[in-house]
Amino acid sequence: MLKINDLVWIKQSDVDADCWVLGKVVGFTPKRIKCENSRTYYKDDTFIGNYKPSSVRKLTEEEIKERANG
Repeated sequence: MLKINDLVWIKQSDVDADCWVLGKVVGFTPKRIKCENSRTYYKDDTFIGNYKPSSVRKLTEEEIKERANG
């Protein structure tokens, strides 16, 4: 179960290829997960969007540790 401030992968539906970006859960609606992500290919700041639950996947502990060390 996702919670606010969880780090996640977000599938970008507006890109032709399978593109996943890093993000953070900032809230919920009845049918969507509200996430903040850095879509630097789109613009130079963060973007908050509402995503289908199937388009959001929580980072594993191993992935979080990799990002903290690297």
